Amino acid sequence: MQIKQLIEKMPKIDLHRHLEVTARSRNFQELVQSNSVFLLPHQPGKQLTFFHSIDDYKEYAGNWEQSGKVFLDKEAFASITAETVKDANNDNVRYLELRFDPARDLFTGMDWKDVVDALAEGIEYGKRETGIDLALICGLNDLSDPAMAEKVINFAITNIDKGIVGLDVPGEGLLGHKPMVQALDRAVTADLGITLHIGDRVVPRDLLKTIEALGIRRISHGSRSLFNEELIEYI
Repeated sequence: MQIKQLIEKMPKIDLHRHLEVTARSRNFQELVQSNSVFLLPHQPGKQLTFFHSIDDYKEYAGNWEQSGKVFLDKEAFASITAETVKDANNDNVRYLELRFDPARDLFTGMDWKDVVDALAEGIEYGKRETGIDLALICGLNDLSDPAMAEKVINFAITNIDKGIVGLDVPGEGLLGHKPMVQALDRAVTADLGITLHIGDRVVPRDLLKTIEALGIRRISHGSRSLFNEELIEYI
């Protein structure tokens, strides 16, 4: 048996699958056509590319922005979520943590309660169909707006019963936002896990202090930790 086949057959734990970029191409195209979604207005004639491997981060980020335009209502949201769970099952994933960011422009126009309710509906359907164990990670990708960031944290705490088990937050400069640290302390007290997202950024110098101060137990995209000897020794 080849290595690829062996890996495909192995049961897996997937801790980092982004909902925003998991729409199936067929489902995506159907939603675009049925809702008259206009893609890439500044690049006439260019079509969204679906690919299995990603070599260009800018291309990936561009697809992320475009793919989010199909999250127009609860029905589309629930459908894409259910299909994401099924696709994870096809990858032989037994435990899945699905990430979403309610503050992104992707969900503009949707009430956050509708977002989490649609997620819960899609996940419940997917679980019935596949038997996968699932949880939600709430993304917080921007600390520049303290009020919005605190809203996301409070949203995650309020919706623990909907399956949210953690927050994914930027590691850079976090300790400089005291209100944010206090809000994250509330999240930890509420039994939410905190993940520091550092994969597409330079590892901040104060990262180790941040980990120790907040009791961080997971680093998202931790490969860049290799460039920080002190952090590697700590890990």
